[in-house]
Amino acid sequence: MFGTKRTPPMTPTLRTEQSVSEPELAKITSELDMNITTRKRKQPECDCTTQLSIIHADIKESLSEWNNGLNAKLSTITDDIKTIRNDMETYIMAIKKEMDSLRTDNISIKKEVIKLTEEVAEIKKSATYISNEYDDNQKRLNTLEESILSKDVHQGILKTLEAKIDNLEQQARQCNLEISNVPERRDENLFNLIEDIGKKINTATPRDEIVTVHRVPHAAASERPKNIVAKFKTRALRDNVLSAFRLKRGVTSTDLGILGAPRTVYVNEHLTLQKKQLLRETRDAARKWNYKFVWVEYASMIWDPFYAKYDHAIERVQQLL
Repeated sequence: MFGTKRTPPMTPTLRTEQSVSEPELAKITSELDMNITTRKRKQPECDCTTQLSIIHADIKESLSEWNNGLNAKLSTITDDIKTIRNDMETYIMAIKKEMDSLRTDNISIKKEVIKLTEEVAEIKKSATYISNEYDDNQKRLNTLEESILSKDVHQGILKTLEAKIDNLEQQARQCNLEISNVPERRDENLFNLIEDIGKKINTATPRDEIVTVHRVPHAAASERPKNIVAKFKTRALRDNVLSAFRLKRGVTSTDLGILGAPRTVYVNEHLTLQKKQLLRETRDAARKWNYKFVWVEYASMIWDPFYAKYDHAIERVQQLL
């Protein structure tokens, strides 16, 4: 029996102890309850419980797999984030270096621009000064030209100088002959040609008396053969060849052993451009007035210190034209 206590028989007890009862009934009751085993009533097993267990196990396994997959993905994402963070830090450092370099370059460029601006300003000043000087010189030149053109004396001086230069050029050609209308050949020997001309006109032209011989281009484009200029050692030989050629008359390319259609060969003094122009105008005047012959002789004697003979020749030709 629970809840009561017995007095041992052999041990004497006081009267007071036998009459005393347990005052804490609630405590006794709680101890009694603790000694009672609580059991659930056994429930019968069924299919629903089995299915629920299976479903619970599947759900638990799926959640576990999903959790593992999610953890793996989170780990990958974490690694990617770390990689991206490292790359971003690297890029940021590189950008900072580039920015620092650009700042340094910008400072240098600013200094160069300032320097160039100063130099351009100096150049502008110099250009302005030169332009002003040019304008002043141009004004002076115009004044001088007006002064020169307004005076007949200066015109006469210029004309005399031009004539003197032309005469000096003609004197330099006083030993030359100009042969025209001779067909050109690929491997022609012009020294032999001069010798053949001498034989044809019965005047000896030995090779050692010929200084140079070559073809010269025309002043204007032309389909005619290039003229041949021959320079002799002496003016006397040049004059003898020219006189004999004019006496012979009618020498053709066939007479000189050149194959092809015969062409009339012409031999004249080697004239300057001005004198050739005068000769051309003279021939035009001769045709107009029915003159039979026009020739040039001693061309270097046409000019004198006062330009009188040359002027007279030009005026006469102009009158005839």
